[in-house]
Amino acid sequence: KSDPEHADAIRPVVESLRDLLRAESDDWLTNRLLDSLLLYDFQVLSPLFLDALEDRSPNVRWQAIKWFGDGDHRDPEARPALEEAWRRETRPWIRAALVTALANQGSTEQSGDFLRLAASDDLLLATAAIEALGTLHDPEAIPVLAKIARQNQRRRQVAALVALRKFPDSPEALEAVLKATRSETDSVRAVAVAALAAFQDQAATERLIEIVRGEKEVGLRVAAVGALDGAQRHPETVPALLEVLREAPTENGAWLQSRTIRTLHNLDDPSAIPGLRDLDPGPGGDDDDSVAGLILYLSRERSDSFNRHTIIVGTSCSFGSPVDPEDPESFVVAPPPGAHSIRCWERPGVAGDPEDYPRLPAGQAAHVTDYFEKDDDLWVEVEGRGLDDCWVLPQLLWKKAAADAPEEDRDALLRREFDLRTAELDSEAARQLLDRGLIEVIDPSAEVAGVALTVDPADARQVALLAQAYRSGETGLDKEILKLIGTLARLYGGDESLTRLLESAPATEDETEEID
Repeated sequence: KSDPEHADAIRPVVESLRDLLRAESDDWLTNRLLDSLLLYDFQVLSPLFLDALEDRSPNVRWQAIKWFGDGDHRDPEARPALEEAWRRETRPWIRAALVTALANQGSTEQSGDFLRLAASDDLLLATAAIEALGTLHDPEAIPVLAKIARQNQRRRQVAALVALRKFPDSPEALEAVLKATRSETDSVRAVAVAALAAFQDQAATERLIEIVRGEKEVGLRVAAVGALDGAQRHPETVPALLEVLREAPTENGAWLQSRTIRTLHNLDDPSAIPGLRDLDPGPGGDDDDSVAGLILYLSRERSDSFNRHTIIVGTSCSFGSPVDPEDPESFVVAPPPGAHSIRCWERPGVAGDPEDYPRLPAGQAAHVTDYFEKDDDLWVEVEGRGLDDCWVLPQLLWKKAAADAPEEDRDALLRREFDLRTAELDSEAARQLLDRGLIEVIDPSAEVAGVALTVDPADARQVALLAQAYRSGETGLDKEILKLIGTLARLYGGDESLTRLLESAPATEDETEEID
């Protein structure tokens, strides 16, 4: 985090880095250094990123634009370069980042552009523009944001509802948010409920109380209870929260009651004490998250400076679908025709260790997190559930949900696609399988080759060749062979000679593969 006391000590280091970046010719190294510095909020780093804004490399400029898009990184010297970049930049991902950076730096020159882009078909740009309109607090944006919040486009709706929070005195903004609390889409309702906390009108609090008392969905009630934490006070706020604590226990009731106790703590209203005394103190003794602990806190001597009001800040996490068709940077892996996988590169053009970067199967969810241009090719960094970050070519990703992706060719053959060090392809076992057609090189490169290992379960000779090729289990090839052995052993359970051969390289239960 930014620490003015340490600025003088850091400044010489920053100057050295500026000299280093001016002299460094490797675009990748420069890009990665700047990317690592995005994690820090030291304002003294700003000159480094001001230099990067003027760099010839789009990869370096991209990192600088992201830096100035962070809410903690404001510098009036950045605005002219960002405005110039907006006039000439055409790359869609950089333009989206520029929208965020310009808004964060308070530039209003592009407000008209942002108003138009909010309705754009380019969802990445449109979402950035909607968020920027909220950041700039431009009253002219309210009708546009309210209209988007009423439309049936979930991702835009959510962005618009968050932006409308920046206009807490606007009746038009409040009306749009109130309507969204009745949406048929769960995520839109939840965001709208949370947004009500920002509005000054009692109608916002009344709607939250209505949800707390009348909504059946526990998650939405929890969101409403949390919003009451920061909403305008209402005579029914405390009574409604006490009613929640009086409810009979349910499967998800502990979550709701815990959030209610936290809200009552943060409201710090002693009028709740009589109602709390009638309740079961609950588990936890005098802890803050128990009724007994809440009574003790609200009953404290308030004139004592050691007993001043404290706020409990909670944390939460959510687990969404790994593929969101409305997320402009959410994709699934779509290999070229005939292939079942694509390479997962350590960095653009560098394959990496096959054990650390296994190939990505067709249909794997992949969320784009970064971009890099190399030798006229665009590369994207992807992450996903069960997937380590790696780089791929974007033409091998499919924008739609997995169900809409191109169908993968399937047949009765057992097939595995994986990467091997090219040196391993010279082994006796690999050459034997290559000669017999069980291994095919599908993705050649200097140090690592992508191969397909295919066996016809109905061909006993192929099955025998596969089993004979297994050696010690220590090579990458052996590990892939092992993953086919279990299935084949079951298929050939009645063939005594083949069964013995297959069992000489036994697979563990979780290393077997089923035939589709």
